[in-house]
Amino acid sequence: MEKITILIYRYFRNHKGVFYTIMLSTLLLFGYFSSKIAFEEDISSLLPAIQEDGAEKLAFSELKVKDKIYLQFTAANDTVTPEQLAAACDEFTTLLLEKDSAQLLIGSIFSEIERSVLQNAISYLYENAPIFLTEEQYPLLDSLMQPEALDRQMSENYSLLTSMAGRAYRGMITQDPIGLRNVFISGVAGGGLGGNYTLYNSHLFSPDTTVALAFLAPKFKSLDSKSATRLVDLLDKEVAAYKDLNPNIDILFHGAPVQSVSNSRRIKQDLLLTVSISLAIIFILLLVCFKNKRTLFYLVAPVIYGILFSLAVIYLMKGSMSLMVLGIGAIVMGVAFSYCLHIICHHKYVDAPEKILEDQTVPLFIAALTTIGAFAGLLLTESEMLHDFGWFASLGIFGTLVFALIFLPQFLSTKNNKRSEKAFATLQKINAYPLDKPWLVGALVIISIVCYVASGKVEFDSNLRNLGYDNQQIARSKQLLASKTTQSYDSFYFATVADDLESTLSLTQQLAAGLDEMEAAGDINGYTSSLAFFVPEAEQRERIARWKVYWTEEKKTETRQRIVDTSKKYRFSENTFTPFYQLLEKDFQPASLYEANVLPEAIMSNLIEDSEGRYVMFTPVRMHKDDLWKVGEQLTEKGVSFIVLDPMYYASDMVKMVHNDFNTILAISSLFILIVLLISYRSIVLTLLAFLPMGLSWYIVLGCMAIFGLKFNLINIIISSFIFGIGVDYSIYMMDGLLEKTRGSKRDLLAYHKTAIFFSAVILIIVICSLLFAVHPAIQSIGIVTLIGMSATILITYSMQPFFYHLLITKRIAKGKKPILEKWIRINSTEK
Repeated sequence: MEKITILIYRYFRNHKGVFYTIMLSTLLLFGYFSSKIAFEEDISSLLPAIQEDGAEKLAFSELKVKDKIYLQFTAANDTVTPEQLAAACDEFTTLLLEKDSAQLLIGSIFSEIERSVLQNAISYLYENAPIFLTEEQYPLLDSLMQPEALDRQMSENYSLLTSMAGRAYRGMITQDPIGLRNVFISGVAGGGLGGNYTLYNSHLFSPDTTVALAFLAPKFKSLDSKSATRLVDLLDKEVAAYKDLNPNIDILFHGAPVQSVSNSRRIKQDLLLTVSISLAIIFILLLVCFKNKRTLFYLVAPVIYGILFSLAVIYLMKGSMSLMVLGIGAIVMGVAFSYCLHIICHHKYVDAPEKILEDQTVPLFIAALTTIGAFAGLLLTESEMLHDFGWFASLGIFGTLVFALIFLPQFLSTKNNKRSEKAFATLQKINAYPLDKPWLVGALVIISIVCYVASGKVEFDSNLRNLGYDNQQIARSKQLLASKTTQSYDSFYFATVADDLESTLSLTQQLAAGLDEMEAAGDINGYTSSLAFFVPEAEQRERIARWKVYWTEEKKTETRQRIVDTSKKYRFSENTFTPFYQLLEKDFQPASLYEANVLPEAIMSNLIEDSEGRYVMFTPVRMHKDDLWKVGEQLTEKGVSFIVLDPMYYASDMVKMVHNDFNTILAISSLFILIVLLISYRSIVLTLLAFLPMGLSWYIVLGCMAIFGLKFNLINIIISSFIFGIGVDYSIYMMDGLLEKTRGSKRDLLAYHKTAIFFSAVILIIVICSLLFAVHPAIQSIGIVTLIGMSATILITYSMQPFFYHLLITKRIAKGKKPILEKWIRINSTEK
């Protein structure tokens, strides 16, 4: 293989025009395609794909109820009244819609129920009165016709009619003199919106009227991250501007699109911070040691080429990738750096590029191939984000390898080959210190055994919410809404799905029955059923029959007489309430609120939606968020058919599925690496020695996580691939140096490789430590686990691997004995 790279080197050395044309044209081509890639910013991309024919896919779909944004207007001091909050809500939403007139990001804003809408809804209720009265409400109906209650109601009727808005209430009062409306709307305001709300001056408020609310429905699809970012930017800007002019009003907002943008911003900020910190320290270190600014180019150029190649290929394959991959991709940058370092460090000892290629091509190719194999194992999972990372890492390493072996040697020259002799002398002293001491090896063996035993006890965190990020504003907005409307409980949308409305209503009845039992048992705080608005036809007929039984001729006559007698006190004429009397005589028939178009879309979309020809009915359930999975399991045990409109609900089983698959993936990746090593070394013992750092470091990581209470998660799966890859890289170079020494070579190739390994380890540790400065939990969680893995890998590579190599091979040869298992050890077979 080295012959091929040397031939390419000679050709490009003699044809510089062809060299620069190929290098620059491919660089520009990769840069062009990589610039067109779209980045997805949703943490749920970590989840495996949902089956296309499953109802669960609705939890990931474009349902409006999932994507609404909650706007909350609250007082910044004690002097603000509910009227002022309502006015602030109107003023801000009007300004927001005006500002959005050019971008058209907002579909609608629902903050009040206009009087005409309320009157139409109440008229519909009267026209279909029996349908909306449950059996439990009839005792309340009896109480309305008691003399004292009827007198209070007539007094209220009189006050409403004689008020400035009296004309607006005339139709309602003539149709309902006894206050039947109070039975209808009791507990209904805010139903389906996921909490308890009340109407104040036609506006939606929290029950204590300290928070005015508005619900913003975006016009774009939920996965349109660019539009979501523009909308959140608009909200941030307008909220800040409004608060500057109205310091007594505080505006908070949150929702799924806001959460997605918050995660995206945090990842980008963390990416900028961690990369800046690591690059600054790395560049200073390299400038001090190599005393040559061109060295920075030699190191950065191959990595940039590899990254652009990777992004370009991913764009051509699928057009997009998870943004979080770039955040975690800092690790891949460190691995890619190590390949460049091996060539650059070798150049500090050997001037001739051809000799460098002769020494470096085979170990570099084997190291890259095994590392690609480790990362490619992620492609066997069902997680889209892990797929992205598998492709990004594998392709990035391949692109870096191509540049390092094909293009980089053309820039190496004796003239500019400088180094700090003092720094390299210090490094050689550090690397020359023998770490293959029996006591250290013994300690590592004991640690490995303990960690192997403990590794089975490591816990797996299947809750993806622990990897999400809430900024301070979002967390405060969520807490305020929960404390005001759901008694500090979390509200989750459960849903039933069927091909026709009646079947959906039937399933919702079953869900309500199950939730009733759980509420009685204290497993949930409560729920709001859409059955208050939508009643199955069979149930409607039962209610109509109950109404007829209730309103006997005697009761009709008695009720009419009581109304006439009471109304005289307030100077109502005897015929004022004729519409109500007609209501009592009406022959009611089943009706469909869904088809009546009485409720505006902003309300209806919180109750029921038509998704791809299927009816989806929503039931907001209040509970502690940690109880969601327990509640779901109990409903499933009761035989209830439902879905939860929260992707994270399905994460638990899916993440466990990925975790279980990963055990198989680790085995496959390990087998692939073992086969590559066995083909390369043609020796079982040498293969096992080269595999040692990778295998042991993995169990040390798992054991330490179990001992220190660190939980394994999907992000750690990426880290395990990294530990596998870097562990086998170091061991391959260590083995290459040890074999060269055993062959009796006059060159100290082991020292060359140790210098490169040292720089690689330092750079990777700097990169990993920079991740500790990240704020996003998903990126921050990488740091400590990777440090454990890196430390274990370096110690095993520097101590256990040479110790067992000397024990099994070198010492026996020195004593004139045959190496152990000589027939399997073909040292000379790897000679060049």
